[in-house]
Amino acid sequence: MGRYLGLDLGGTNIKVAVLEVGGDGELEVIATASGPTEADAGPPRVLARLAEIGHDALGRWGPVERAGVGVPGLFDQVSGTIEMFPNLPGPWRGQPMLRSLTAALGVPVSIINDARAFTLAETRLGAARGCSTVV
Repeated sequence: MGRYLGLDLGGTNIKVAVLEVGGDGELEVIATASGPTEADAGPPRVLARLAEIGHDALGRWGPVERAGVGVPGLFDQVSGTIEMFPNLPGPWRGQPMLRSLTAALGVPVSIINDARAFTLAETRLGAARGCSTVV
């Protein structure tokens, strides 16, 4: 059994979900929340907001084993730096998202493209559950 934090970075809001995985592999949503992204303030503020919102969730529903962040663009999978966010203003290229969030949250963090995250969620929990192919 384990508890996990999920963050979804959007242009307007950052959404949060805390999930618990039971011994049988079943997932239970423990809590959901959201807060403003404050994207107009630029990349450093958005990264700070992710950390603030994630830290708040950990304080309320933690501890967790890991955190995952769905992001709206491209990133370097090895370094965790951002390559391009088409819907967030500012100079995102080269921003060290993975390193800064891991340090801020104190747990291992993974980054995934948000469209891939949604597809994975549908496959595991939604309408595509049990399907071998999802489009």
